[in-house]
Amino acid sequence: MSEQEDLQNFVEFCDSKFGQRIMKKEAKFLREQLQGHVSILDIGCGIGSIEKNLSEMDITGIDTSELFLEEAKKRNKMQRNKVFEQCNATNLEALFREKSFSAVFSVATVEFIENYQPVLTGIWRILKSNGKVILMILNPASKYFEEHLKKPDSYFRRVKHSPAEIKKYFAALFYTEDEFYFLGIKGKRIFNTSDKQFASLYVLIGRKR
Repeated sequence: MSEQEDLQNFVEFCDSKFGQRIMKKEAKFLREQLQGHVSILDIGCGIGSIEKNLSEMDITGIDTSELFLEEAKKRNKMQRNKVFEQCNATNLEALFREKSFSAVFSVATVEFIENYQPVLTGIWRILKSNGKVILMILNPASKYFEEHLKKPDSYFRRVKHSPAEIKKYFAALFYTEDEFYFLGIKGKRIFNTSDKQFASLYVLIGRKR
């Protein structure tokens, strides 16, 4: 599938009523977690849907795709507190100085990166002392994930790492403040749950060691 097709599929999902409900749920959670932080980085911002839903927050979003970033800038053109930059998540130091951000978050991104360890190491370097990191990882044990795997062209098939694998390396760099399953999805129904069977995401929250 081409990058243009990926963009079209993602735009269609994010603009659908179902996609908008998911984005709002994720944004509400992040708003609560990021209160008080003034320098925030989003790794894998895509088309900037989370940023659009967090209009009051100063956020820098990065992505590797110019196409996705162009769309993100269009969608957030009225928000002066948003910056979008092209950057490979495995080389954050190329764009950002050490201790640049008080918080870093990433939604459904790290698990897709083959060599994910430098991503976490980079987050550690650019976080300020006691900085906060939030990873929201697709839960492969969920029914939602299972349903997506049945589709031959689903991007879920590109997932390369499990939450357990990522958590192991995460724990070497960050104090784990919390971890839980989040955002239940069954068909078109979205609900609160910590049940691994229905929660679409696994969340890791930590502080810089």
